[in-house]
Amino acid sequence: MVKATDLAQYYEYYESPNKDAANLVCIPGVGCGAWAFRPLIGLLIDHFNLTFINLPGVGNAPAWDEMSVDSIADLVEDICEELRVTNTAILGHSMGGFVAQTLANRGMDISKMVLMSTSYGGTTFDRDSFNLMQKIAKKNWGRRAHVHSSVFYEFIISERTRKLQPHFFKVLRENFGAKAPSENIIWQHFFCGLIFSNMTKACEISQPCLVVQGAEDNVVSEKSARLLAGQIPQGRYLKIEHAGHLVFLEKMDVLQRIKDYLLGDVVGEEVIDSPKNTFFAQAEESSWLFKQNQLLQFYSPENFDIFKWLTRF
Repeated sequence: MVKATDLAQYYEYYESPNKDAANLVCIPGVGCGAWAFRPLIGLLIDHFNLTFINLPGVGNAPAWDEMSVDSIADLVEDICEELRVTNTAILGHSMGGFVAQTLANRGMDISKMVLMSTSYGGTTFDRDSFNLMQKIAKKNWGRRAHVHSSVFYEFIISERTRKLQPHFFKVLRENFGAKAPSENIIWQHFFCGLIFSNMTKACEISQPCLVVQGAEDNVVSEKSARLLAGQIPQGRYLKIEHAGHLVFLEKMDVLQRIKDYLLGDVVGEEVIDSPKNTFFAQAEESSWLFKQNQLLQFYSPENFDIFKWLTRF
């Protein structure tokens, strides 16, 4: 997959001046890279050695011919091994939350997790993606919208922020637009989530976990985020009002709440739900995975443009 000599292109590492600092690994979502987490440095560097992951095809990180949540999890494990990072906290945003869950289920040495703007995938991913596509199609009816166009950014930032902080929204949109990878890379990342489901295994995550969700997130619904928090035995749920999918950039004060949680404070509310590891849930998940894999049989380099046309916004 990735040669050991190439690993440095897939992460940024910031060493804390505190010799007793803990470790924190941050994994971004679709189309994002290490740069998205740089606003965390000032607040966290005195307490954590920070490792920010670059997804394949983002920044200086070479793209891969094939990609999956599992292969990205392999990459994170390789990076942690190279940096000798152990007993680390994990912060995963959006699809990065899928990767974080995978690492936890594998038994990686993780102290705590923060999962932002994410779910356990599967049928919740289907529902949330369909709702997002409908909203974008309605907004952009009659004209083509590229994945990283201004139309898309209107749906990952809360309406309140767009209206009350237009300059901030403009800067954020331009910053993301300048660093966004190609449309093909974004679709490749999206397909990773298309076949991920942790519905029946989220209840096996043993680490304390804080699920952070923006109340105005158009990409992942509050229902999906709460379902995830309810499945994790030590899961807690933190709802952030007037925030969208990029909750940690829209509401910088949420970073203080995350810091407090990682350093031992009780943050968020407890959400208790019945574990979804029953026979019927497993059958539902197996059926869903079969359907998704059938869909991916259609996805190949020669018909990639056709697929994008069929699923255009």
